[in-house]
Amino acid sequence: MAMADHFVTASYGPFLTVPCGILAPLMSALQETPPGIIAVPREDNALAIAPTEPPRR
Repeated sequence: MAMADHFVTASYGPFLTVPCGILAPLMSALQETPPGIIAVPREDNALAIAPTEPPRR
C-alpha cells in the first residue's frame, strides 16, 4: 500500500493502532513493514505511549 510505504520511507514509527475496520488495510500493510504496529485497546493508551519527537530525516 502506497501510504504505508510513504510512512516508512519518511521514518515514521512505531505505529500504534486501535481496532478499526476502516483502517484495517493500512494497518495490515504497516504490520508487514519494520517497525510494525503495536495494538492498543483505546486511543488514550496510544497517546500515552506514542513517541514525543517528530521523525528524524
